[in-house]
Amino acid sequence: LDDVEYLGAGSATLARVCGISLVDHNKLATHQAHLAPLVAQVIDHHADTTAEYPLPRVRGDSKRIVHCGSACTLVADTLLGTFPAHAWSSELLRGLLCVLAMDTYRFDEAAQRTTPLDTAVALSLLCALDSHGCTRAASSSSSSS
Repeated sequence: LDDVEYLGAGSATLARVCGISLVDHNKLATHQAHLAPLVAQVIDHHADTTAEYPLPRVRGDSKRIVHCGSACTLVADTLLGTFPAHAWSSELLRGLLCVLAMDTYRFDEAAQRTTPLDTAVALSLLCALDSHGCTRAASSSSSSS
C-alpha cells in the first residue's frame, strides 16, 4: 500500500464494500490517511503502532501483529488456518516460500531473522509443494546435474 496513492472507481467501490488490508505495515502513511475508514484488517510483523481505525472490524482476529521474520509468514499462516495448503496452486506456494526465504535471509540463524513460526510455515509450504510433486521434481533435476 506504500505505493498506492489513488484507488480507481472500481477498486474504490470494492474497498468500500470489503475493506482493505494493511500487510507489512500497521499504520497508513500520512498521504493515505483518507483510506483509514476502509481499513478492515492488519497483518504485520513490525512493532504495533497501536493505530486506531474507525471500522469496528479491526479488532481481535482482524488485527494480527506478531514478531516474525516476514509478513509473508503471517499471510501464509492465516491462509493455512483457512484453506488446506495442498489445495493451493504450486505458484502460490512457491511465491510465499520465496518471499519468506528472502525476508529471513534464507533462514540463516546468523541473521537472527527467523522465528519458530517462520520455520513451521515454511515446512507446511514445502510439504504442500511435495504433495504437488514439486520438491521431488526439483531435487531430481538438481541431483542429475
